Amino acid sequence: MVGFSWFFGGMMVLLTITGLAMMETGCAKSKNAGSVMMEAIIAVTIAIPCFLLVGGIVSGLGESSAMMLEAMLAALVCCILAGGIIGRMTVAGFMTVCAVAALLSYPLSVRACRILGGFGAYQDFGGFGTVFLSGAAAAYAASRMLGTRMGKGAKDAASVVPGHNIPFALAGVLLFCVGLLGMAGANGLLIEIGEDMLSRAAENMVIGGSVSGLAGLLFTYIRYKKPDITMTAGAAAAGFVAAVPGCDSVASGWMCLIGVLTGFFTIIGIESVERGGRVDDPAGVAVIFGIGGGFGLLGTGIFNSQTGLRALPGNLAAILLIFVINGVLVGVTEAVLNRFGLLRISKEQEMEGVDLCEYGLVSSYYDFQLNLDTTDWTDLYVQAKSEGESTETFFKEPYVYDAGKEPDIPLTKLEIICRKEKLEALKMALNDIGIMGMTVSGVTGCGVQKGYNEYYRGVPISVQLRAKVRIEVVVAKIPVDEVVNTARRVLFTGHVGDGKIFIYSLNDVVRVRTGESGYAAMQGALSE
Repeated sequence: MVGFSWFFGGMMVLLTITGLAMMETGCAKSKNAGSVMMEAIIAVTIAIPCFLLVGGIVSGLGESSAMMLEAMLAALVCCILAGGIIGRMTVAGFMTVCAVAALLSYPLSVRACRILGGFGAYQDFGGFGTVFLSGAAAAYAASRMLGTRMGKGAKDAASVVPGHNIPFALAGVLLFCVGLLGMAGANGLLIEIGEDMLSRAAENMVIGGSVSGLAGLLFTYIRYKKPDITMTAGAAAAGFVAAVPGCDSVASGWMCLIGVLTGFFTIIGIESVERGGRVDDPAGVAVIFGIGGGFGLLGTGIFNSQTGLRALPGNLAAILLIFVINGVLVGVTEAVLNRFGLLRISKEQEMEGVDLCEYGLVSSYYDFQLNLDTTDWTDLYVQAKSEGESTETFFKEPYVYDAGKEPDIPLTKLEIICRKEKLEALKMALNDIGIMGMTVSGVTGCGVQKGYNEYYRGVPISVQLRAKVRIEVVVAKIPVDEVVNTARRVLFTGHVGDGKIFIYSLNDVVRVRTGESGYAAMQGALSE
């Protein structure tokens, strides 16, 4: 069973990294989504070899059988770090910082906590508190050195940059909590604690995470009149983090108190970071793991049923040492990188997104973008032109357009902006009066109402662009007033935001296939 526990523990660490990467990706802009997931892979590929080659020796583990698991935890530290530098750091800079974290800062943190533990003055189940605080300190230092993203904290802009895919981030939080629960269980099996203590550890983790999430939910509900989704999820994740260090040694009642405090201060911490402007932490990792890890170690030192208050001084010293070691080493590394221009991408690259400028990735969601790649198509016209042959044969009758010809029937174009939910009813009504052809596209915009205000991570933002649909139709024989009145009848609700109808005089229209123009080009294939 112990041999299997090593495999199970490694699987759970990778699952935790996956969930964390998903959470960070959902909180990023879509133009940086691919790079965030790639940074999780970079963290694994760099941190594990670096820790196995050098970091393990620095940490004092030597030939310990825990080397592999600790190396994977070093990758988790780097993945936490990645959440604090979203959309700003070069690939070379991130790789360098990951190497420093795995070679020096995290191993030195492990060594310091092991020394404290040798004196019986440090209590941390599985050493996970060291992992979380190391990642939080590194993320804070890295984000502070990089500065904020463009558009964040400016006087004429919102001080928050909302994530592009919050459901994806929430799924990542749940996956992260599952992995964390499995990591704690694997550690319990490795140190061969009794079944009663193992079940108590699982109970404490679930209680700590759920109570912390509930505290965040209620606090944001009261504070903003609506539950804040991302902050509630962050509070739940912080609660799981806070529950791990003392899951085997703290009573359930005290764990509830730790969870409540963690949830409350996680919300306050995220608000402070977002509004402060100095630290741009898109996924809130510095707060989630800093508050969670800090309260976890403090709670373990105060409410420990096995050692009493003896572990409190050591846990306090560990918190201080971890932040100093990781903050200084990561900060110095970034200062050196910045000196040689290897730290932050340029403003032009930041506008394009890290996906494109650092990885050459056109879009992380390619199916939703206009695919302009035509290299796999062979066209006779292009082929003739490239071979120097005449292209005149490709322009045959009736492809001759007379620009001076007056249209036989006046043409009018109507552009209708309306609510999304009214689209189907409008299509049916227009079909009923003989309007068969139309172009529909999704748009965003605002009228005289200038949008509305909402909260994101505790910060009020002005939502000035509402989601609408635009329907474009061309009218020939059907009276324009009939089309307008039909559209108004269907779209009218009497409330602000019903939409507008723009009416244009159209010069002409040409059907590409046949060369027909004017009214004839508006007729369907069945009319020919």
